[in-house]
Amino acid sequence: MPQLNPGPWFAILVFSWLIFLTIIPTKILSHVSP
Repeated sequence: MPQLNPGPWFAILVFSWLIFLTIIPTKILSHVSP
């Protein structure tokens, strides 16, 4: 493992997780309540 700065990778992880948490519930709600 190369020694990289964990800052950008942590930000990318959090950002992708927020996108996941915002997109998935909208898809579920759109399927549950048309």
